[in-house]
Parts: sequence; structure tokens; C-alpha cells
Amino acid sequence: MLVQGLPAIRRLHRQAVRQNVPLYVLFELTHRCNHRCHHCYVSPQGDGELTLGQVCRVLDQLAEEGCLYLVLTGGEVFLRADLFDIMAYARKRDFAVRLFTNGTLITPEIADRLQGLGPLEVAISLHGARPETHDLVTGIPGSFQRAAAALGLLRERGLFTRIKCNLMAENIAEFEEVRALARDLGVQAQFDPRIMPRVDGSLGPTHHQCPEEPLVDIWAQDTKYTAEVQSWWASTEELLRRPLCLAGRDSLSITPQGIVKPCLMLPMPCGDLRQQPLREIWRGSPVLDQLRGMTFADLPLCHQCELAWYCTRCPALSLQEGQGLIGCPSLDKRLAQTRARAMTKGVAHG
Repeated sequence: MLVQGLPAIRRLHRQAVRQNVPLYVLFELTHRCNHRCHHCYVSPQGDGELTLGQVCRVLDQLAEEGCLYLVLTGGEVFLRADLFDIMAYARKRDFAVRLFTNGTLITPEIADRLQGLGPLEVAISLHGARPETHDLVTGIPGSFQRAAAALGLLRERGLFTRIKCNLMAENIAEFEEVRALARDLGVQAQFDPRIMPRVDGSLGPTHHQCPEEPLVDIWAQDTKYTAEVQSWWASTEELLRRPLCLAGRDSLSITPQGIVKPCLMLPMPCGDLRQQPLREIWRGSPVLDQLRGMTFADLPLCHQCELAWYCTRCPALSLQEGQGLIGCPSLDKRLAQTRARAMTKGVAHG
């Protein structure tokens, strides 16, 4: 059924981009967390969190602006005592809710309540296939067992559940094991090789990037992945017309204090929902206007770059590396080189 609905979803997405509708919103409910992951990008800023009443008023405004997909994340969302009240109100406003969590606080009782609220997805972070690997990353002994147990509890209740795994130096050797674990648990697995800097600009997390060679091998052997990369290819004219970023076009993020940003990683506040209505921010922010007006044609270093077709260039990374919005982020260039090598190797062995 989902596959049959994909064309309609893609049309909806294209329409949202054309009309600047915030179809996708990522709402950080808290920066508090019970883990100490050494690759975490979160940098707590500001005092206090929006109250339940304030969160619900924000959800009202998001619904009025056309938001459909709502991601509730943290920190650790289950540290909000009112999480289920927030989810119930989001359901009342007809949002498709995704929940990002480390899973360690999910008990059978909590899993029952989640089942009753019917989220579109619950994604649980798993940083390896073995307890010693995962617990090393989180800094919390026993966190692997609790996360794995949570995955089982959610699947038993028929909830769509996903493993989110950041590939890094500590766990890249367990890639196949994580995939096998996901199959055994009956859940999806999503892998991301990009380790972002902290929001405060610290590059500390990026020191945990995974080595290039095993990533080349993984991508080269994945025919689905190579087909996806090939689908990015287009004429130079089409490439130059592409938006610099979809943040601020069909999506936005909100901090626990109600600060609107184009995305989690862009340290460019657009407005404060405690002082301004969302409509005023979304339709009148100079920051968002600037981003919406930029395309790949504004990137002088990309025009003649042979890696442009392999690059998922992120303006937030460029900004955090001190190059403004239009520079060439070193991490994205490295990943583009890796994709290019993987494509060459995959075609050669295909």
C-alpha cells in the first residue's frame, strides 16, 4: 500500500517545495538525555522548555501552515513527562508522527500506550550489533540490551519500527551484523555515514567518522544504493537549478525553547515562537528568504567539480567549517569521493 502511494507522496512533496509549505517539521522537545554519546550533535542552548500548553499552540500553528509529517525528538523524548499528552494532541491535529528515541526508557506499559497512539514510526538509535560497541558509544552500560528489548516490544505490538545507526569508526565493522540483527528483529535499518559537528560549532563528533575503505566496499556491493546515486545524475543545467537546500522550503526545525531554524544543524535562528506566530516567521524571515533564493548556481566551487553528481552538499556543514553557506564542506567532499569510488567499483564488479 505504501509503495502504491509513493507517486502521490512525491507529488505532495514537489508541491510543498514550490509553495514553501512546511510539510516536514522536526520538533526537539528537550535537550535532556540519559545517554552521553560521543558523536552527538546536540548542544543545549537557552533556558527552559516549552510547556505543554505552548507546545500544543505551536502544533495548532503548524497544522494551519500545512505541516503533515511531525518528528518528535530530543535529547531523549521520554524524559518529557508530558510526551503522551503531546502525542495525543498531535494525533488530534492529524499529524503523521515519527518518534526518535534511544529506546532505553520503553517498558511494556509504555509500548502499550504507544500502540494506542499509533505513531507512523518509532526509530531507535542502535550504535552497533554488540553490547560492548553500543555501550561504548552511549557511555551507559546495559543500554544495548534495553534498546534491543524496546525494538522487540514495539514489533510485538505491530508498530513500524526502525533502527537508526550512524556509521562511525567504532561500529563500521559491524555493518552486516546490524543488518542481520534488524532482520532477526523484523525491523527496518537505516544507516548514515555522516557524523555532524555539534550545533555549537565543535568539530569533536567528526573525529569519529568511519574510515573510507570499508564504506566504499559497502556502497559498491549495494545495487540499490548505486541505483539511487545514478538517479541523481542529470544535465548541468538541471543541477544548477536545484535548490541549495530544502530546509526552509518544505521543512523546518523547532528547538525545545521554541526557536525556529531552517534545520537542526543550521545555527541561523529565524524567530521565537514564544514571541511571534509561526506564520509571521515562516513567511517573513529574512533568513528563510535568503535560503529559498539560493541554488547550486550560487556555489562557485561546484560548477566545475567532477564530484558534484555524487555530492549531498550541506550548507550547515559549510557554515560550521567557517566557509559561509556557499563553501565546500570537507566532510561532504570526502563522502562524494567515497561515493564516486564505490560507483566505479560497483560497476566494475557488476
